[in-house]
Amino acid sequence: MAHDRTLLAAQLRALGLGSGREVMVHASLRRLGPVAGGAGGLIEAVMDAIGPSGTMLMMVAANDDEPFDRLTTPADPENGA
Repeated sequence: MAHDRTLLAAQLRALGLGSGREVMVHASLRRLGPVAGGAGGLIEAVMDAIGPSGTMLMMVAANDDEPFDRLTTPADPENGA
């Protein structure tokens, strides 16, 4: 059974991650288990918890041989999503 976005957001709030907060996310989806919507579902749950005034930071690994483009550069599969 996949983790639900609404439940994940509620669990994050219960841990103290509330509206307007700043959070650095470095998560292993393999350790978390199935999430409805995959990596996007987890990102949406975090955004639900921190709201529009919050800030989410994430690590992005890219190939050093090519310029990083936030719209087209894929995430490194060894880093999770």
